[in-house]
Amino acid sequence: MSISTLLEEGYSSHTISFREKVSHSTVLRIKHLKKQTGCLDVLPRPGHPRILTEYYEKRIARLFRSSECLSAVQTESPI
Repeated sequence: MSISTLLEEGYSSHTISFREKVSHSTVLRIKHLKKQTGCLDVLPRPGHPRILTEYYEKRIARLFRSSECLSAVQTESPI
């Protein structure tokens, strides 16, 4: 059985942690997430921000396709 199912059936967090062989804090975290969001879907997490905007990525690709620039060092000056 899953932790969320056992929580819905009314088992205590200590019982669930012992039964599912997970830490008590894991059960509490899942219980809190379900109470807060209403579901247990994995939410997207913020990643590393983009270094270049989409405009500059297209511009660099255009420079390479047109053979104006042959290396990454040469792309720095036209931008």
